[in-house]
Amino acid sequence: MSEMDMSPLILPELILFFVLGTVFGSFGNVLIFRLPKGETIFGRSHCTSCNKTLRAWQLIPIVSFVLLRAKCASCKKPISWQYPLVEIACGSLFAAAFTFTHFQYVHAAVLSLVLWLLFTIAIIDARTMRIPDALNFPLVLLSAVYAVLMGQINWLALVIGLGFFGLQWVLSNGAWVGSGDIILVASMALILGSWEKMIVGIFLAYIIGSAVAALFLLTGNKSRKDVLAFAPFLVASTIATLLYGDIILFILYGG
Repeated sequence: MSEMDMSPLILPELILFFVLGTVFGSFGNVLIFRLPKGETIFGRSHCTSCNKTLRAWQLIPIVSFVLLRAKCASCKKPISWQYPLVEIACGSLFAAAFTFTHFQYVHAAVLSLVLWLLFTIAIIDARTMRIPDALNFPLVLLSAVYAVLMGQINWLALVIGLGFFGLQWVLSNGAWVGSGDIILVASMALILGSWEKMIVGIFLAYIIGSAVAALFLLTGNKSRKDVLAFAPFLVASTIATLLYGDIILFILYGG
């Protein structure tokens, strides 16, 4: 059966993965706001401005934001655009995982959770300069499960990643990279599954980081003394290398 013939069959599942991703994105927003503050993640959702407990219809991913017109139903204060954007991004990541794994449900489910954790960690680190162990360790575990499912545990990739960032951590006494970044790199190696892609991922992280830093300097949003969180760049490079690593390597090796 051709890909064109299969597309009508997989479309409902693709939509389902997207919808599930938005649900996890909604929960990701809870983690983003509560974990850094040490708040429980099991309490009822509430408005961050007036603390009014939200009703069920106000918690529907994306839809509630539209129905509420980006304002709290009680205090009328603006609702952050972060909520729908995170939900849409996570929905897209879930759909991408389903497609990338060639529609294998178990593989796609594990990879979806891995990408969701990566994205959530990136947002938290960008906001707080910290990576919660409560997310980082489950990420490593799920990344290992994914690597086993794909049959792609590559010890050299782990040695390269952990060695490169571990050496920076030792030489700088934790000033250049944090311990959370090192744990994140272990997940990165497990996800990418080859030492070639690991090198591409590391290189790409520094390119993205340099470009963002230059943009901040040019716009005056940051000075040379400011420190940028590195996890967002690692996450961006990991996802990009996972999805397009084969193409990048094909270009580098000249076909």
